[in-house]
Amino acid sequence: LLTKAMPHKTTFLNYRSALALTVVIVLSGISFPLIKIFFGEMQPIAMAFLRSLIALPLLLAVAYYRNPNIKGVLKNWKALLLVGVIGVTAYQLLQNFGLVYATASESSVLLCTDPIWIAIMASAFLKEKLDAKKIVGIVVAFVGMSAIVLRGSAGTFTFTPLGVFGDLLAVGGAFSWALFSVYGKKVLEKVSPYDRSAYMTLFGTILLGARTFGWEGFSLPVSLGGW
Repeated sequence: LLTKAMPHKTTFLNYRSALALTVVIVLSGISFPLIKIFFGEMQPIAMAFLRSLIALPLLLAVAYYRNPNIKGVLKNWKALLLVGVIGVTAYQLLQNFGLVYATASESSVLLCTDPIWIAIMASAFLKEKLDAKKIVGIVVAFVGMSAIVLRGSAGTFTFTPLGVFGDLLAVGGAFSWALFSVYGKKVLEKVSPYDRSAYMTLFGTILLGARTFGWEGFSLPVSLGGW
């Protein structure tokens, strides 16, 4: 009905969504080499905690501006806690520790297998149709991205015990993000995207902080460039 009544608006929304997702992909890709470089200044868990902590005030401010009914949002605290565990705590830890043992190129390729897991989970749990066109698109995109990323000086994955361990962590990160994407879509039936982003980050940051102080000990960047 929306397509028939407001075709131009629908097209605009589609392009806006595509642009937003493209920006997410670019920012995500930039993070891999930056995290790898940053390991010289901070431990993996402390880094994950600090980056979430820096983003948290802005996310909470936007969420509150859009919806000041915090009590109403937190009625769904169990769902928000779960997406925080999956999409913030687990994902960042698996990503960071994967980058400790594997190269940035390897990790970026393996973490980018999440569309495969998302498509499978969405088909199973959200009843989204997984047709041949989607399957072919996923395979072609992954093969093309792998060819671009892995054509550098190394050109291969590092088949060492620690390298393989890092690769497995990266795959775990992809699986974690896929699980968040599918379950997070269900959570959006209860809260807005702004509220979900803010409060899942709040819960995820608290859990990262507990792990940081309980395991590594908290540290700060040692240089202006690190900040």
